[in-house]
Amino acid sequence: MTIKKKEWDRWQGITDEINAENAVLRNIKERLDKQTKKDLEKYGKTVNPDDYSVTGWIEHAQDELIDALVYLETLKQKEWLDELPRKKL
Repeated sequence: MTIKKKEWDRWQGITDEINAENAVLRNIKERLDKQTKKDLEKYGKTVNPDDYSVTGWIEHAQDELIDALVYLETLKQKEWLDELPRKKL
């Protein structure tokens, strides 16, 4: 199942109305739009549930979450390192 242009245009209209006053949702939608555009350009389609089995989707999500944990831990350590010279040990 992929999203066709007509459906995508409709989705954008609805979410534009919903997110007009919510900066958090607006930023998330902008990221989703950017990612979807990239996928359409790279693969010619959006997410297709048939691309993986249920286990495959779970493993894919786990890999993505591991990447996210690495990014978060990196930021935590960067914050700690940035503050180190200011702290009195």
